[in-house]
Amino acid sequence: RKHANNTYSIISKESKMEQLNHINSLPRSKEYEEDIHIFMVTWGRVHILHDTIQSLVQEQTVAHRIKLHIWNNNNEIREQVDAIISLFPNNLIDVIHSKINLYSYSRFLHIKKVIAENLVEYVIIVDDDQQFSPDYIENLWKERKPKTYLSWWGRKFKGKSYFKGIPNYKELSQGQ
Repeated sequence: RKHANNTYSIISKESKMEQLNHINSLPRSKEYEEDIHIFMVTWGRVHILHDTIQSLVQEQTVAHRIKLHIWNNNNEIREQVDAIISLFPNNLIDVIHSKINLYSYSRFLHIKKVIAENLVEYVIIVDDDQQFSPDYIENLWKERKPKTYLSWWGRKFKGKSYFKGIPNYKELSQGQ
């Protein structure tokens, strides 16, 4: 049944195929790639902070997708942290400088803040003294699953176990 004001008309099969072929010939847009949010807390290892940040936002195979969130628990190194951050594109990194040391708990406050402001389903937590192979974040991201976590740990400095007290805290804090 047709109404008097109905402008519907039958489209020929040839016309439909012509339109479909045209649409299929257009270049495809990139598949949506969500940002990868990485959280780090720093306190006193400013001597290796640049290398850690660089290994994340410049050397990763998915560096173009990384948003790095840093919580600085040591207000005395604020200027040093800001100077290091200024060496990288400013849209990649956000920093919170805390007036008090909230220890590693601060990363969860930062995660909560970012989740509240963005549509973030997954996060990665790293330490400020880690160096990553170029495909580390990409591989980790591929392994994400709802309601799970992946973790690893290991400490060797100068070929010796961190857990045997070598090198000691003084050596580590001074970058030796």
